[in-house]
Amino acid sequence: MENQKFQHPEGKIQLMNGTFIDCYPLQQPEGEIDNSFRLDTTGEYLVISRKKRTPQEIEQRKEEEAKAKQAEDYFAANAFLFFDNRERILADSRMFLAPVPVQNGLMYTGTSGFQKPTLGVYIEWWQNCLSSNITDKRDHWLIYHFGGSPLSGFNISSAVNANGEKRELNIMSFSHLWRQFVEINKRYDDAKKRYEAYTIDKVIELLKSDVRTIDTRLKSDAFFLTQEIERKKAELEKKVYDSSEREKYRQTLIEFDEQYKELSKQLSFNKFAPVGFWIDIHKIHKNLSAILPTNECKRLYVSFLQYVVDALKKETEQIVEREAENRKQQIFAEIEARKDAVVNFYIEYQAREKQLEEYEKQYKAEVAELKHRLRAGSIGNKGYQKAFTPLRKNMEQRKFDLDHFKVKSINEIFGRGDSISDGGYFEYIKDFLKARK
Repeated sequence: MENQKFQHPEGKIQLMNGTFIDCYPLQQPEGEIDNSFRLDTTGEYLVISRKKRTPQEIEQRKEEEAKAKQAEDYFAANAFLFFDNRERILADSRMFLAPVPVQNGLMYTGTSGFQKPTLGVYIEWWQNCLSSNITDKRDHWLIYHFGGSPLSGFNISSAVNANGEKRELNIMSFSHLWRQFVEINKRYDDAKKRYEAYTIDKVIELLKSDVRTIDTRLKSDAFFLTQEIERKKAELEKKVYDSSEREKYRQTLIEFDEQYKELSKQLSFNKFAPVGFWIDIHKIHKNLSAILPTNECKRLYVSFLQYVVDALKKETEQIVEREAENRKQQIFAEIEARKDAVVNFYIEYQAREKQLEEYEKQYKAEVAELKHRLRAGSIGNKGYQKAFTPLRKNMEQRKFDLDHFKVKSINEIFGRGDSISDGGYFEYIKDFLKARK
């Protein structure tokens, strides 16, 4: 993560797509921004010891947190206003460098790497990080705040849609999410201290003075759908294992490419020649209006993108179903070859399971009696725990013994070694025996 600081030309900043935009130097540069990674020393993210706060400090902290939450909510409420107008923000350094009042962070390292993000940082992050935006059955969503563990990957991330509705979720590819944010944020640290920037309020005022058009909304829809296509393609590639499935997947992409070429004949591309595949329109650094000059063209394009998303999802589901059926038939063949041993195991398992169920009834009755005596006052908490603990441990041991018998027997029958699980064979055994009754 500690890459050499990116050098921008004097008086300019260079965006990630290579574009240069002019900046407005401050008469007095601001203080240095240190976004290097280090262990948190505030006690908020890495708790070693925490000083007890006075009532005045607690009250002040509450007020600060309330103000920060209000500013964060205001930013989230306007996230889609910013995103829909991303081309304008990426062309104006004062908008690009507008400070965003949202503080992200990680366990152990705190806010290092996340200091003083700007509006342009968020725009470039939303555009370049697949994990930073989501498309589901209902809507498109932008991640605007996140925090979590860089080790386990567990996180709580906040997303907002165009209607201002919010949701919290755990992003699976969290490392990708925060690492790309840090990389983009650090890229502009020098510019943040040297050049003029609007406030978020000023940016909102300027953007709201313009009329929001159908064109703006369609451009954003096209972006989100192309992002979703990339995710679906990646998901499909992970699920394609054998050569026959890879060939089917390749044929699917070829079919989409042919449809894209057919669609391109209906649209006015204005001197832009698609080189193949639908996503290249989005990836070139041109205003979509210059390529698709009418709203009807844009609607056709967006409709096709939605069709591709749905088709890729269906293709993924079909591959999963085929793989599940292939695995089922493979395991059924293994069970058939060891049918006698499997039947004997299952008869013994059912007998042991029946014994466990009978004991569990007895266990619940004894626990209920103990609770009754505790409520009646005939025994105290200490006496209750002394009697209850061995009952609970015995119940847990019996459950463990049954599970151990199941796993050990299946692994012996199918020669799976000393695996600590049955590899899903038990459910297949039940389905196999049920199908042959």
